[in-house]
Amino acid sequence: MTTAHVEKFAELLGKDPALLANLGLEKVGATAATSGVSGPALATIVLNEANDLSSSVNELITPMESFKEAVRLAPRIFLEASTQKFRWHRLSPFDISPGTETFLEIGDPDVTRQMMAGALYSGLKALDTNKNLGDESVTHTAPSLLRYIHSLAASYQTTHATPPTMRRVAKILTERNQHISASYCLHVAEEESGHDTLALMDIAALGLPAQEFVARLRPKNSLALVERFSGFADSVDPISVLGYAYVLERMALFSTQASVAEIEHLIPAGINATRCLRVHSAVGSDSGHVDESIAFIATLPARSRASIARAVYETSLQVATQPDDYPGDTAMRAIMKELGCNIDEAVRGESVV
Repeated sequence: MTTAHVEKFAELLGKDPALLANLGLEKVGATAATSGVSGPALATIVLNEANDLSSSVNELITPMESFKEAVRLAPRIFLEASTQKFRWHRLSPFDISPGTETFLEIGDPDVTRQMMAGALYSGLKALDTNKNLGDESVTHTAPSLLRYIHSLAASYQTTHATPPTMRRVAKILTERNQHISASYCLHVAEEESGHDTLALMDIAALGLPAQEFVARLRPKNSLALVERFSGFADSVDPISVLGYAYVLERMALFSTQASVAEIEHLIPAGINATRCLRVHSAVGSDSGHVDESIAFIATLPARSRASIARAVYETSLQVATQPDDYPGDTAMRAIMKELGCNIDEAVRGESVV
């Protein structure tokens, strides 16, 4: 927040005393007013206290920019994108849509990048518009070896589903004479082939019977994501599967070298059990996949780009709203015991995939 922003907002408050109420920020303003502040001081308090300023406020205090594309992600979620940024609107039941869906006839990779990022953000953010993604009140569970083993079972489910689903979509698109898109889906299927084996190898490295383990432990959230993936494949516009893929690959980039090292610190020395994690992280191949995907999506017709943006939103919303499906340490130990493994002994033993 710059001095210019504060001064501009203070000027607007002076001209329109009802502005805070119109923007839904009257409570913040009332609290500040009881302290006898006004002008720039009031503007500063409001801007600091409003954790998630509405797009209307942002428009008031920042220069307007021409947005090239716009899409309705859901009945009350509207997204606009330019080459440099995106802007999303969450409408109340009485709000009028800020515009109609608009897409460039020929896609622009920079606009597409912002559109995909905005759809991802909208899904993650739509659950609570009054809380920042980095809000301190959002708790983060510390990593543990048992949780990591559970995540490997989840990764197996999603990575195992990708190649056959992409090949199925390629077949559908070929039958529709959409050969370029079909070829790209086959390319993705080839790139992702064998990633489920990486998860199995990591599980086996930890001394667990890998195939039996993934058959016994099938995390609900990963199965639900696979079901959504399959639903996109069977939809009117099956190329929307690229929206699902974008979310998983883009969110994989949140796993940095530091976070991977944190997991490796939990694993006994000499055991390599982060193959799958490394591939699906900022230090693996997914970084290049995201750029490649955006470049391809930008070449698609407007209708397909809209479908993909909605798929990004729906997938990220599902990720954001799914409850933690980790069964607990006691349940994890019980599953391992059922398979004849003790966690303390497992990390010292060997097993086969």
